[in-house]
Amino acid sequence: MLHRGSFSPRPTTTARSTLGSALAVASIAAACSDSTAPDDRPDFEPAASVRWNAIARDLIIKYNTDPPLASRTYALLSVAQDRAVRETVRLGASNPKPLDHAAAVGTSVEILTAAFAAETAVLDSIARGDLADPLWSADAANSVSDGESIGRAAARALLAERANDGAAASWTGPCRRAPACGTAGRRPKRFPCARSGDRSSDGS
Repeated sequence: MLHRGSFSPRPTTTARSTLGSALAVASIAAACSDSTAPDDRPDFEPAASVRWNAIARDLIIKYNTDPPLASRTYALLSVAQDRAVRETVRLGASNPKPLDHAAAVGTSVEILTAAFAAETAVLDSIARGDLADPLWSADAANSVSDGESIGRAAARALLAERANDGAAASWTGPCRRAPACGTAGRRPKRFPCARSGDRSSDGS
């Protein structure tokens, strides 16, 4: 599903300064953006999940994504994040160990780029800023690059699994009439008919 335009996400409480800098000057090196790191190390992955789900929400609102596809995007994002982080846990004995936060960031940017291709440059800039934060990039016990690679691989595998799930199909059947109910003689409403390339509002 391709969209046109550029992304201007609404900043969240924990990421307001980074989002502002990424959107205002997308060409600035990611390392120069403000910190988006959580204060406590145990909160790495949850912080990334909440942040990127908020970015997904803002993109869905901006592009007025229809409810079935919006639900699909949220589902793909959550499943990919879960798989990516589980893999970092499985490899937790490695030295250095893959960073769960980087895995969540990497998988999120892959999923959202697939859904909103026009936002590739901005999403990548935001991800670069997240991954360059010195709170973890300077920690020899964690590997940011390994975590990111795991996350991106998890997202690509999931997208390949769901490539033929019918999400891109268009409704070509007749328009349906809502069942008559309430006051006698009232004309039942007709669901909006699908335009060419779109599906009807009832998702059929």
